[in-house]
Amino acid sequence: MTTSLLRPFTVLSLVLIAFAATAQQQGSGKATDIADIKVNRLEAKSATSASMADGEVEDVDIESKSIVLKHGPIKSKTIEMEPMTMPFAVTDAKLLSGVKAGDKVKFSAEYINDEVTITSLKVRK
Repeated sequence: MTTSLLRPFTVLSLVLIAFAATAQQQGSGKATDIADIKVNRLEAKSATSASMADGEVEDVDIESKSIVLKHGPIKSKTIEMEPMTMPFAVTDAKLLSGVKAGDKVKFSAEYINDEVTITSLKVRK
């Protein structure tokens, strides 16, 4: 009788240990990798121009040539990305002049030097 009660308890304990180990691996606090934000790098297509995406400026840092955008879907020659809020590098700090938090923008982005980079940016009126 004791053996019949011990077996289900042992199985349940092993399941709980496996579940805890999996949860610990997923929440390990590791730095977010670009792959974690589901960037699909596409093969470059010749003569296809990048389409403009819509976004809203959350933050601008001219010194580090970066901008944080809450954006809609992005589809370009090298990127296909779902809507989210994230920081972007810019190819040229001049793109950020006159841009401030709260501005609605249209932009193009490409995967350049292992990071998603804004290549054109225009404030919508």
